[in-house]
Amino acid sequence: MAVDSMTISAKFRTLAQKRWILAIAGGVLIGTTALIVTNPGKSAYVDYASERLLKELKQDCNEFEDDIEVGDVLTLPTRDLCRSFVGSADFIGRGAVKLVIDTSTERQNFGVFSIYTTELPGRTFKTIGIGRNFMLYN
Repeated sequence: MAVDSMTISAKFRTLAQKRWILAIAGGVLIGTTALIVTNPGKSAYVDYASERLLKELKQDCNEFEDDIEVGDVLTLPTRDLCRSFVGSADFIGRGAVKLVIDTSTERQNFGVFSIYTTELPGRTFKTIGIGRNFMLYN
């Protein structure tokens, strides 16, 4: 009778271990499937990157001096002119900005995430897309 109870106890331990393994495997499978389904495509990246680029250009305007004097007569408010230019590019040229980003971006798709490399004159952006989110890392 002692042998039978030890055998039953060993079987229960084996069954419990298999359940844990199945639970972990199921969790990994569900998590992986969720990441694959939510891996953002290139069009989502282009939308994100164009917004981000326009935001950075607006911030770059803050680096200009307040005014530049041209001769004795004319003073140009460069910071304000820059903001106006970026604002008009934002309003008028959003499609052009997206086109430039789309044509200058390479996507590496790894299933559960993607790496986007965008090369613009003077700047290279590397971004990870995972779970419908983007994280700039370079």
